[in-house]
Amino acid sequence: MDSLGSNPYDIYDWYETLNGKTGIFAIAVVIIFVSIIIITFIVRIIQFPHLRQQVINYFIADCTQSAPTRILKMIIFLFLTAGLVGVIYFNVYKMVNYPPKLSMSLEENDSFPSMLFCPVYKDASFEIVSANYYESVYNINNKNPLVNLIDSKVFQDIPGDNSDCKFFNGTLFPSFLKKKNFAGGVYILVFNRFNSSSVVIYMGDNNVDWINFIPQGKKFSDVESITLQTEGRNFQYTETRIRAINGTIYRNFQMSFKGNLLTTTDDTVGLMIKAPARVTTMILRPSLTLVELFSNIGGYLSIWGIVVFLFGRGKMDPFGFVSRFVFIEQDKTKLLKELKKINYDKSIKQNKIDIVTETSNLDDQVELENLLAKYYIHMDFYKHAVKTSDV
Repeated sequence: MDSLGSNPYDIYDWYETLNGKTGIFAIAVVIIFVSIIIITFIVRIIQFPHLRQQVINYFIADCTQSAPTRILKMIIFLFLTAGLVGVIYFNVYKMVNYPPKLSMSLEENDSFPSMLFCPVYKDASFEIVSANYYESVYNINNKNPLVNLIDSKVFQDIPGDNSDCKFFNGTLFPSFLKKKNFAGGVYILVFNRFNSSSVVIYMGDNNVDWINFIPQGKKFSDVESITLQTEGRNFQYTETRIRAINGTIYRNFQMSFKGNLLTTTDDTVGLMIKAPARVTTMILRPSLTLVELFSNIGGYLSIWGIVVFLFGRGKMDPFGFVSRFVFIEQDKTKLLKELKKINYDKSIKQNKIDIVTETSNLDDQVELENLLAKYYIHMDFYKHAVKTSDV
């Protein structure tokens, strides 16, 4: 049972917060993928010296920008990296510690409450003369109720600390209905005035521990109570439901007095309880789901486009991580094969000469390749594949 100082809304269902099986699978895939990339990178740069040199050149040596530009670029990079760490930390903190989001919905009342009838005084007794359930208040004068609660034996005897009580089980009640019906009906109960002292009526969720001296709800459930004395009473109850993150529904009931109820004779005391046709459902959702976390991180990463705006794009690199660190030999063989094919293809060679003539005034092809390698294209993998026989 929750302590008085705890907030039950802090209890999360992590399975729902992580978007169920799909989210857990996504996390596993991301962890495996990132781990493979990091392990492969570390193994390859330890295994091959030229890969270590490529990493050094990428960050330090092979740069055409001035020192102030590089320093400013590094400062902005560090700021953006710190911001990324902050965004991830804040979102994870929000996922763990923030209260759930709350939305409300108005729904048809399709579930019956449970009720416990007990005498107020110790060793006292009471007698229910008649008990009927009607579909609406307009049918209460009908001699044929929808359900006769006495004949259907819907009441169960429960021993209590004061004396025996009668329990109306809302879970079992729908099985006694003659036709499918929403729970927004009317209960009419008549008690023997002379054989019944004051009666206290408890109304609550079906999961309440009804054996207690005073029935108590659980977590979000509250139990309402009213007292029937010498005069007939007309009550209207309202119900508020809370749907927790894990899908569990908790029900709260509140009784409101609507006036005295005239009894049919001087020997009886009547009780009318009107059920609402609609109930308000409060729906709890995680403060932040895994999908929203990924979305927030992706939105922040889009800000990194400011680096391109300020410092331009880096050189094109047709040889990605897989070519450099994974299928090195296979992609190297494919590259050499394509280069050999180009050398023997006269039409392609002629087109290449034309392009060089139109786009540059440089006569030396080696000088053109150096220019492209310095400013436009990463040539490390190309040069290594062409000039060396090792991986």
